[in-house]
Amino acid sequence: MIESYRKAAVESAMSTSSAKNSFPHWSECISSITSDRLSGRIIFDLGDHLRDIFSASSQGNTRVGENTNSSVSAGGAAWESLVCWYLNLCLIGSSVVVIKSNKGLLPRFITDAIAVKYNNFKSNTEADLIYIAFPKIMDWPEKRAKELFSEYFDRILSSTFAMKDISIGIIQTKTNWNDNAQIPMLWDMVYSAKGFGRNVSVGSKGRSIESFASFSYSFVTVPSQKDVDKNYKVTSTAVNRVRNISGGNYWGLPTKNGVADSLNEFVGRNLSEYIPGADLIGWLDQQVVLLESDYSYFGLYAAGSKYLTIT
Repeated sequence: MIESYRKAAVESAMSTSSAKNSFPHWSECISSITSDRLSGRIIFDLGDHLRDIFSASSQGNTRVGENTNSSVSAGGAAWESLVCWYLNLCLIGSSVVVIKSNKGLLPRFITDAIAVKYNNFKSNTEADLIYIAFPKIMDWPEKRAKELFSEYFDRILSSTFAMKDISIGIIQTKTNWNDNAQIPMLWDMVYSAKGFGRNVSVGSKGRSIESFASFSYSFVTVPSQKDVDKNYKVTSTAVNRVRNISGGNYWGLPTKNGVADSLNEFVGRNLSEYIPGADLIGWLDQQVVLLESDYSYFGLYAAGSKYLTIT
């Protein structure tokens, strides 16, 4: 049932026009990077190449200040979809699903809990993606599977197990780091402080992030700036703004100590307890044989005219 939910989340994320237009280019780049082979290590290492994969499409070449607002927006939407795709790929077979903000897939009790209110005004929380970590052992009767995707999803989920058994996390995705670093810094401060005084509060309709087992806020950037080594150092303002963010700051490049982690470190930092043996690469080695069947919706076996093979 969790995998059905993951499939719906991935298909929804990849159904946007920007993602659909980009995926053939991403697939070709993935084929080149992997030499048409798949394994736990190869999937994990894709996190070091997400910037290159993203840049393989026209949306990936979007640069703030060099394109129209519409193309910048399309690039941001494409990056969000790619991050959602990759994180779910790393989480196959687990009880954690990453969802693009979608009213049809995201339970209402979660949107209520993460709402930030300024007096009586409900503000945008910059929740581009949200992960939901369900209890590792669940008892959902198969006959209720279809109901989970109906208008009663929220009611069923709430009555199946307590919110205190679920962990959630917001993942903000941006193509440009310099222009956006202050946004996750400020939102993380709001969530960590659970609001500020009486004027700013977190949660609505009787629900809050304290209702969950745990909560984190993360930032994932491409980044779009060309000279990464020059623009991002340990002393850079953009780097320091997100240094202590609760869920970590990540980019689509190899980890650079003191600057940013590769996105492949996200699961280990935030969700290792949901991976058997806390061994993500070993777990992916076991799951990779299903990418041609159960997990075919990731599209890894139809990269252009080529077919990826398992190694």
